[in-house]
Parts: sequence; structure tokens; C-alpha cells
Amino acid sequence: MIKETFLKRREILHTRFMPIQNKFIFAEFRDCKIVEDIDEYLAESVASGCEGLMVKTLEHNSTYEPDKRTFKWLKVKKDYLASAGGDSVDAVIVGAFHGVGKRKGF
Repeated sequence: MIKETFLKRREILHTRFMPIQNKFIFAEFRDCKIVEDIDEYLAESVASGCEGLMVKTLEHNSTYEPDKRTFKWLKVKKDYLASAGGDSVDAVIVGAFHGVGKRKGF
């Protein structure tokens, strides 16, 4: 199913599995078309005690890629919004190593 869109994968899971009380439930979700809807859902999520949201595209560019970090899934937390896109860090670079393996050069 990794080549299927996220929308199709979710549809398959919801038709093949049934929730079992106190054992198995589906994650809550909301399909949003505009940024304001995501902002509203984030506020609700934080108010209910969650850290934030995982934002995913439904159809365009939404296949699953195991073992890869991509921008197909974005973590949105209230802390990220307060600091304009991420946690702030005060640092001075005193040296660097280009690395080896699949992360070489990053």
C-alpha cells in the first residue's frame, strides 16, 4: 500500500479494521482545505492536552516512503508557531564534520 495516496491508505484501513473499546481506536483527524481550519484544529488539539498535529497531504505527493524523512508529514506544535517556525538556539559553530553514509554532506 505504500504507493497508494494517504487518502486511499486511510480508506482501506477504516474499511478493514473495526475499533475495539479500550484496545484499538483510530487517530482523530480532520480534512482541512484552508490554513485557518488547521489553525483552529491545532488550537483545539492543544486545548485538549495534545502537543500538536501531524499535517499530511491527502492525495498530491502523499505516498509513504519508509526510512526517509520527507516533507509529506509535518509536525505542527504550538511551540513552533510561537518561535516563528522552530525552537530557537543560541550557538557558535567551532567545527564541522561532513559525515559518512546516507547523510553525508548534510
